[in-house]
Amino acid sequence: MVKKFCPSCYHENPPEKKVCEKCGAPLEGGHHEDFLTKLIWAVQHPEPETRLRAIELLGKLGPRASPAAPVLASLFYSPDPFLRAAVVRALGRMKERPDILLEALRDSSFLVRLASLESLKSFETSALPAGLAAILQNLAKEDPSPKVKKEAQALLSRIKKGGDLL
Repeated sequence: MVKKFCPSCYHENPPEKKVCEKCGAPLEGGHHEDFLTKLIWAVQHPEPETRLRAIELLGKLGPRASPAAPVLASLFYSPDPFLRAAVVRALGRMKERPDILLEALRDSSFLVRLASLESLKSFETSALPAGLAAILQNLAKEDPSPKVKKEAQALLSRIKKGGDLL
């Protein structure tokens, strides 16, 4: 069965409805927001797949999607590790919120730690957050994931070559 969500409040409506049963907003046409605004709104969608797609698309927009950073930052505290990893990747592509990328290195999910390491690789060495080297050294030695260990060591080597943060 097709689900019809209200573009204003995300209430699920029967497919034949023309206005939202909850808020009265039109369900078809008349939506003139720009693409970025629609994506920012979509990260709050009740369907997890829609949220993930919106987050991925925001990340693909890179720094142009920076206005979405506060909304994405609030989603970082979700219990869903796939959502947290998507948020971290998007913030990394936007070059936003290195504090959250740093916090993500301590996440319980290896998916989130790996996403953070991959995101941090895209930053200029001088733009990497203070304290990163110590965390990377610990990850390179102690992380239970071999992939996280390898990526942490690679980023640590890059930092050492740049002479930053150590």
